[in-house]
Amino acid sequence: MKIILRNSNFYPVIFLNPKDNVGTAIQDIPLGTPVSNTVAATEKISFGFKVSLADITAGDIIYKYGIPIAKAVKNIPAGSCVHIHNAKSLYDLRSAAFDFRTAAPEDMNYQLWEDME
Repeated sequence: MKIILRNSNFYPVIFLNPKDNVGTAIQDIPLGTPVSNTVAATEKISFGFKVSLADITAGDIIYKYGIPIAKAVKNIPAGSCVHIHNAKSLYDLRSAAFDFRTAAPEDMNYQLWEDME
């Protein structure tokens, strides 16, 4: 669904590349606030969160600042919040889920080299 809106000189999101299908909220965005010339927020978007600038289909790559950052795990309508409930990070597998026990990773192994003398 696309919503055609009047032109505005200010949108409360940052997006830097024509490839971007999400923008980052630079303030809290109330429901219905325009986030581009054609899209309005379909829910409240909190400061710092990503908002979809177009319909994103499950399996699509999510681009922010021209860089692929995540893969959609479900369909994300334009104007929706994009977060761990509907996207999985391409960079850090631990960031895609909340660890209730501790923030310390348990999936890393280290090998220390002994003195070679």
